Amino acid sequence: THMTVNETKTKSALSEVIQHWLTSCLDSNEPPAKSIDEIQTDSRTFFRYISKSTQVVTDSNIVLQTKSSHEESLAQLIQDLGPAFSQDHHRARLRALHVLVGALEGCKETQLSNTIVPLLGKFLLGHCGPVNDDDYGEDYDTLIRDASLLALSSLVSVSISSTQTDEELADAISTRLELARSAVIRRCAVPDTTSASGNVYGFRGATSDMRHGLSTLPRSKRAMAFDLLQKTVTGIAPVYQQMKNPIHQNELLLSNLQVSMVEFVKFTANCLQGESDPRCLLQLLKLIHNTQVALAPWFATASA
Repeated sequence: THMTVNETKTKSALSEVIQHWLTSCLDSNEPPAKSIDEIQTDSRTFFRYISKSTQVVTDSNIVLQTKSSHEESLAQLIQDLGPAFSQDHHRARLRALHVLVGALEGCKETQLSNTIVPLLGKFLLGHCGPVNDDDYGEDYDTLIRDASLLALSSLVSVSISSTQTDEELADAISTRLELARSAVIRRCAVPDTTSASGNVYGFRGATSDMRHGLSTLPRSKRAMAFDLLQKTVTGIAPVYQQMKNPIHQNELLLSNLQVSMVEFVKFTANCLQGESDPRCLLQLLKLIHNTQVALAPWFATASA
């Protein structure tokens, strides 16, 4: 099927493409017409092209003429996929999250502003916590939370927009550090069924509970959480060179930023406690080393 749309109908055309994905997410057939990998690839291809060209050709051979920015398209994606993100339909929710994963992977070579990152981050954090899947045959608690973590890893991997002011760049760093930390805490949160109400699944998400929750995760899941922290560090590393003015000339800005960085470093070091798997230990040690290298310039003296 081919769909060609005039540029004057960009918004409605984009909605039609997203509707195509929504239909795939809500597909109740067994097996569904399109697998999770297929819709994620479709989304990745679309968003990869949308940031580079006015003509997009998806893997499903949908052709779209558009000048809509990738940030506007991401925001519309979340809005239009709303029915699939319902708490009551875990399979559709999982598939919709993978559409979002693909979209963020497709934006990897672009830049994201401070407007879209908190929006997407807050949305994804809502899916990182425990999922009540008692009435389902699949382990949707693991699948949905893992998909959310993958999406967040893709989000923090997208470059921070270099056209922003120093204050905005500093805010972008703090936002990403807090997102990564909060995501790992929520991924490790232990379900608390005593506080459940209706379809809402409560959880104990305090940092003090994080290590216990982390210890209950399989090695591959812990590695996924540590990978999110690593990608966050990699994503913010270039920002020091992007600052318009010497950071040490703005003591208040630097002081607030250092507080966020110290909290992140403490949290990362905290993950080491109780870790016994050699592969995860090596991953954490590399993460701590890379964090030290990336953050060191922010703590150097003005004369250094």
